[in-house]
Amino acid sequence: MVKDSKLNEYIDIFDEKDKVVDIIKRQEIYSPNITHRAVFVLVVNPNGEIFVGKRTKDRMHYPNRFQSVGGIVQSRQSYTESAISELEEELKIQGNLINLGVVKQRTKVDNSNIGVFVCEYDGSISLNRDEFLDYQYLPYEDLLDAIENRTNEYTPGTIISLIKYFKYLKTYKVSAPGKVFISGEWSVLRPGNSCVVAAVDKKVNVIVKKSKDESIDLSIKDFNINNLKAKFVKNRLQFNQKLNKDERQYTLYLQNSIETVGKYLGGVEPFEMITEGESTNIKINGKVKKLGFGSSASSTVGVIAALMRYHGYQLDKDISREEIYKLAAIANYFAQNKVGSGFDIASSTYGGLIQYKRFDPDWLSSQLLLNKSVKEIVNQNWTGFNVASLSLPKNFNLLVGWTNKSASTSEMVRDLYKWRDNAQEEFDKQFDRIDSIVKELISALKSNNKEKVLVCLRENHKLLSELGKTSSVNIEIPELKQMAEIANKHGGAGKLAGAGGGDIGIAVSFDKDISSRIVEDWEKHGIKYVDTKISRNGVKTLY
Repeated sequence: MVKDSKLNEYIDIFDEKDKVVDIIKRQEIYSPNITHRAVFVLVVNPNGEIFVGKRTKDRMHYPNRFQSVGGIVQSRQSYTESAISELEEELKIQGNLINLGVVKQRTKVDNSNIGVFVCEYDGSISLNRDEFLDYQYLPYEDLLDAIENRTNEYTPGTIISLIKYFKYLKTYKVSAPGKVFISGEWSVLRPGNSCVVAAVDKKVNVIVKKSKDESIDLSIKDFNINNLKAKFVKNRLQFNQKLNKDERQYTLYLQNSIETVGKYLGGVEPFEMITEGESTNIKINGKVKKLGFGSSASSTVGVIAALMRYHGYQLDKDISREEIYKLAAIANYFAQNKVGSGFDIASSTYGGLIQYKRFDPDWLSSQLLLNKSVKEIVNQNWTGFNVASLSLPKNFNLLVGWTNKSASTSEMVRDLYKWRDNAQEEFDKQFDRIDSIVKELISALKSNNKEKVLVCLRENHKLLSELGKTSSVNIEIPELKQMAEIANKHGGAGKLAGAGGGDIGIAVSFDKDISSRIVEDWEKHGIKYVDTKISRNGVKTLY
């Protein structure tokens, strides 16, 4: 709350170089044409938690929002002098200040050059009730989430000060979306064939920060793995303890991702990393079950992007999405024993609705067998690889249902390849038919032909069902078949989404009433509806 006596205080105003150009009364500074100075002090306790107070409801700007200690710099006052006085005025404390420098805040109501400070403090405080209703100390994970998802709960100055602080700490958060296969399953395994895939909001989050010691510290929240220590030995990640079977499985993609970045960069600095993808999984009887949103690929992409950011690379500025994709594809190539199409990696990397063509796996194998460096391979053109963005037709409703059963894609791919080896002609015929319908779907999407989109998806469903019967691979289980039939009955188009054998299926419609009837009917038949939205962004960093 600004007291009446403060309104008549004089405040210096500044130019873009932070030089004093004039002096005016405090009540006149709130203008888009006037820039003043402010300070924010991040008070950090011994647990690394950061003070945030809730502003009183009668504040002129941003009432009831959260903020750190801070205020306007008075005339002839330095940033440091102002920081000291704000700590005394708002919390009645003193402490050693770490000066993080100046950031610029430009809003409709407040242009300010903000001096950002850190005060590490272990002691009691006396809250100024004219400034704050209440306060709490929050862990860095909560504040990273606030920067990403809840900026409207905090003052803008607090948000940009937190970003400055996390950069100082080398602490970064990256998110990578999941995927839903729209069309072209199985057929995409053959180089040259296209598929259509959508990135969705079932994402994996990765937080990376500077290590407290010289080791690598890994936590995978989904599987209750915490503070697993490791170090690099001859380009290999060596854990400080023996892993059990489950731990080896859960850390497989993480390990290959870290090793791939290490080879690309010529080593990595020690770091702590936390991964979490709860929205991509479900717990049944205490056990984590994957829903089929490609969490392994999302994790791979997220970990690689996070490590590149940690080492000073900014996405789309210092490193391209294509480079992230290639690094992730190499990591998955080893983690999956050279099985996989890479469409899920592309979806997590690029986001939105995409048309994807697989790289030639034999070409990649040959490059790796030639002992070329990861950097050399990434910098080459990859034979066959192509990604193109597709526009979503108006009123495109994507529905996702879960079969309550998990599937192993790698096992099914091996079984299909065994059939192919004995039935090459039939294999080619089936894959040609699926690829043909995918091309028709892409054309329908580009021309916004909604009825044709539905026709193509229904035909794709039939072809996948036929492929399963012909190959004797359990692609369309009864639950997936039922999901598709229900969607078709109500005027939508349904099919499995991915390799099949379980996991998720989809329905597409262009009418909300039809979508509601599909979901209601699914749930009557024991199919779990999973609220899912298409993510227009691929992998992204907060800053």
